[in-house]
Amino acid sequence: MSKYDDAIKIMTERFGKDCLISIATLNGSRPAVRTVRAYYQDGAFYTITYTLSSMMRQIAANPDIAVSSKWFTANALGENLGWVCDKSNADIMSNLREALADRYPGAGIDEEDQNTCLLRVRLSNGLLTDYDRNYGEGQYRVDFTSKTVMELSCSYSYQIVYLSGENRTNVIEVANPGLWSVVHYNLDRYKGQHITLTYSVDVKRVGAAGTLRWEVNNNDYPAIGNQIENAETNTWYTMSGEWTGTPSGTYPSFYLTTHESNSQETTYYIDNFTITITPA
Repeated sequence: MSKYDDAIKIMTERFGKDCLISIATLNGSRPAVRTVRAYYQDGAFYTITYTLSSMMRQIAANPDIAVSSKWFTANALGENLGWVCDKSNADIMSNLREALADRYPGAGIDEEDQNTCLLRVRLSNGLLTDYDRNYGEGQYRVDFTSKTVMELSCSYSYQIVYLSGENRTNVIEVANPGLWSVVHYNLDRYKGQHITLTYSVDVKRVGAAGTLRWEVNNNDYPAIGNQIENAETNTWYTMSGEWTGTPSGTYPSFYLTTHESNSQETTYYIDNFTITITPA
């Protein structure tokens, strides 16, 4: 099974039942947040609400929303699916009534009122944390649209973007990173093991020229593969390489370094990342 499949199993186990989620909308220029009871199914949360409520008026004005729950945050699209008794909502309402059975009847929900509506919170991308590592990973950066899990992590604000003029989809965009890395791949599970790491990736920097270098943060911080000095802006570079060694230290990682690379004046784009790790 893929990491995306594992993430969806966690989502279903954790939220495919009566659960609480917080929904953030914009009330003009000010954020507004409320907590509702909901149910997760197939990449979306569903909840019963009221078309004339402030939340639904805000979603009608701007459907781009955010959601959070137990060790999960995501961007999403809010969609009013209409009256809960519409035939088109019959299947999901059947599942929702079962999931929220403790609330029915007597929960103050008037299904005869045609303003009582079904809200779908259609997830786009999110961060799912699983401290128990039930399926091997501690965190999943999930793209619910492309049905993938991003292999790389980022300590800074990032976006998944579509570069239409370059026919590139699901590209990681990181603007002005500081500290030590643009993106990184956690090697903690391989700590103390002798491994061979092989990777390939396309990288573009916009804003300032500088070095492109992938390395492992072992004692000697070895460069992995083809380091590019004075990489030009607005130019894609394919980088690849192989490293054999034993990850060590407090937080062993493989990463695109920001060291001496004008990173705080640069937006990075990362695409087509692949990595293979085998016992050496």
